[in-house]
Amino acid sequence: MKRYRGLIIAAVICVILGGVYFFLSSGQDAADTGLFWTPRRGEEVTAVDLENEFGAFMFSLEKDGRWMVESDGEFRTNPEKMKLFTAALNHLPIKRVLDSQLPEYGLDEPRARVSFTTNKGRTLGFEVGGTTASMSDVYIRDLVSGKVMLTGIGSAAQLTGSIAAYRDKEVLTVDGYNINRIAWYEDGVLVVAAEKPQGGEWKLTEPFPAPARQVILGEVVSAIRKWGIAGYPEGRDYASMGLDQPTRRLELADGAGTVQRIEIGGDASSTTTYARTGGTDEVVMLFSVDLDFSMLTPEALMFVAPLRTTIEMVQAISISTPAGESVFTIDRSQGEELITIGAKEYSLMEFSSVFVKYIGMSAEGRDPAPRPDGPPEAVLKTWYTDGKVTELHLLHRDANSYYMDWGEGIEFYMRRDALPELLSRVQNLR
Repeated sequence: MKRYRGLIIAAVICVILGGVYFFLSSGQDAADTGLFWTPRRGEEVTAVDLENEFGAFMFSLEKDGRWMVESDGEFRTNPEKMKLFTAALNHLPIKRVLDSQLPEYGLDEPRARVSFTTNKGRTLGFEVGGTTASMSDVYIRDLVSGKVMLTGIGSAAQLTGSIAAYRDKEVLTVDGYNINRIAWYEDGVLVVAAEKPQGGEWKLTEPFPAPARQVILGEVVSAIRKWGIAGYPEGRDYASMGLDQPTRRLELADGAGTVQRIEIGGDASSTTTYARTGGTDEVVMLFSVDLDFSMLTPEALMFVAPLRTTIEMVQAISISTPAGESVFTIDRSQGEELITIGAKEYSLMEFSSVFVKYIGMSAEGRDPAPRPDGPPEAVLKTWYTDGKVTELHLLHRDANSYYMDWGEGIEFYMRRDALPELLSRVQNLR
């Protein structure tokens, strides 16, 4: 029995010590700890109500770890600002607890009032008054105890900003360095969409599937990544901003599956344009010069070039028209490319002007059609080193263009004047 009595006494002592520790960790005086409050283990601020000269703000910590701020609208917050903001609340330093309150402390008309709640259910708060004569400290008053204290001016400075100070300064919510889908809408209708599979190249997906111009899409994405916010609108008159029923929008997605819709509104000034970058109230002003979407068309982005290849892959090419045929063969037996046309020999440098124009024969637009009657007006043929062959037939479409047929049905057409340009280079080589 004595043994059990000892265990009981030990348990009681542990409970008492635990209670003392709990009291000390949660109720220590600021004069002793040097902090406005002492968080318990795992305790952090999760909601804040703030009033200052710019208005009333409500901050809330979302489940995904992001802070949102509400003040005449709900907005994403600036992560860097919120780090400073929450650090100022979680570890508010107290330099001195004062015995009295004087009018010169500026607490009769405080500059700011903050109340915050923790994930442990505690609510604390204080008011911010004026600065000391040295301008290094500021007076605050505990809303619970009424005690007046001194804290560093840097901590209090995080509580005196406008909504613009707390809003996210980044336009993109997707990863700008990992964008793998882009879609552009005008008048509410999809104009063009392109996707980039992991490790692959950009391809058009809408309004038709086709290879895409890598350089142009790379430049478009790079320009979007550099967008900066020129300012924030006042109020929520979305009709005047052209955002009540926006007709233009850009949709982006990244490799993590994050999707963002950016709606383009009307002019905010001669140099800026309104844009909605997220939720209903996430409206910013962007520099108008950055919003050039003229290249986001199927014609500008598609790169249908069935003859595109590199010289290392080619064994021979031929260019045939009713006027005759030119066959270029590539001899590599001597260790470097030697190009021949009949009995004449040319260096790779001399042949390059013809070859670049040849592989660059690309579509101008899309016009699905049945194969027209009559023979082709030109046949361009490539023999590859692996034994494969590509044969492009140019068929009459109209006075300005040819249909392109390389055995996959007629879907695309090219400029008619591209063929004479190629033939002219062949003639100059001869």
